[in-house]
Amino acid sequence: VYYAPRAVIEIKSAGIWSDVVYTMQGAVYFAVFVGGLAIMYPLSRKYGEKYVCVYIMMCAIIASLTIVCAKTFSSIFKRATDNGFETEFNSPVPYITIVVMVITAVVSTGYVNKAMMTFGNAQVVPTYFALFTTCSVASVAWVYREFDCLLDLKKSLLFMLG
Repeated sequence: VYYAPRAVIEIKSAGIWSDVVYTMQGAVYFAVFVGGLAIMYPLSRKYGEKYVCVYIMMCAIIASLTIVCAKTFSSIFKRATDNGFETEFNSPVPYITIVVMVITAVVSTGYVNKAMMTFGNAQVVPTYFALFTTCSVASVAWVYREFDCLLDLKKSLLFMLG
């Protein structure tokens, strides 16, 4: 892939707080995440069995954190295999990300299951793929600054065409 975004942040256990969590991108993501849950949770209790998008949007919001944690853990694991596990796994960061990843994956799967029990597959599956993919790609690209490559017009056009 010639015109895929390059990684802007080198993800490592020692720098996760300063490079990701305590940044403007991290703060905005977590604010949108919490705000989205605060809006969608009451709606899911009231309208979840009436509209397919409600349960699926809850799933997509929660799963976006799963995907952010998965990218974090996989990057840390890759770095550990290259530089030695003691460089990355002496920190609590990989363990925290794996726990959060598992918990959010289980909870988001519960919302997909609720949607599948309430609505038909013909409604749930396309809605799930559209919302899950959009939320996941957007959240990871935002948190890890992968949209920064689109500031250059030539690279943006070539990325969109590729």
